[in-house]
Amino acid sequence: MEFENEYLINEKILKEVCRKVLRNTIIIGYVIGFINVLGYIISILVLKKANWYVLAIGIACFVFTFLAPLINSKRILEYYKIENNGKLEMTKITFGKCITLDRGNTHLEINYNQVYSKIETLNTIILGIKGDQKSKTKINLIVLKNGFTKR
Repeated sequence: MEFENEYLINEKILKEVCRKVLRNTIIIGYVIGFINVLGYIISILVLKKANWYVLAIGIACFVFTFLAPLINSKRILEYYKIENNGKLEMTKITFGKCITLDRGNTHLEINYNQVYSKIETLNTIILGIKGDQKSKTKINLIVLKNGFTKR
């Protein structure tokens, strides 16, 4: 039995994926920002001295953490365009004897034993794929839940 998943990637999908994949980084960024802002408040109340750099670091953590999914999704979208001569191509993933990815000039065949993780979002399933032992590369394969065209 063979399953096919087909979609045209867009920024909305990528933002959702980036938010989920970067979840731990986002949490850590907000915690560090909160601790810095709290440290600033405590320094004013206890030490009667304002440490502006602590506040600046805290605010920067909040801003960069908030913007991280947006920035990453835009960069990934640009990479997809560069990969296919400036335009977005349909992504077709076939689940048969192996997982086959076709997108523009890209063709990948992935064995099922290379899948090391599965992350689910509202509209997608993200499969973590590890490369061979020599390269130690890892990629995330986005599968759109409502993108199945053949079952």
